[in-house]
Amino acid sequence: GGDESEGELIEVIEMSIPEVKEYIYSGNVQSPPGFLFGVMWFLANKSDRYS
Repeated sequence: GGDESEGELIEVIEMSIPEVKEYIYSGNVQSPPGFLFGVMWFLANKSDRYS
């Protein structure tokens, strides 16, 4: 994925867990549903290992 020759552009944005929570709950989320599901799963199941 993210092959430039196919016109794909993937931007990597690094965020802390508190920043992710703020983004998710801000009400101004502009991300695909699949991405949001993955982030919510991570916050519910794995984030305590990285805090």
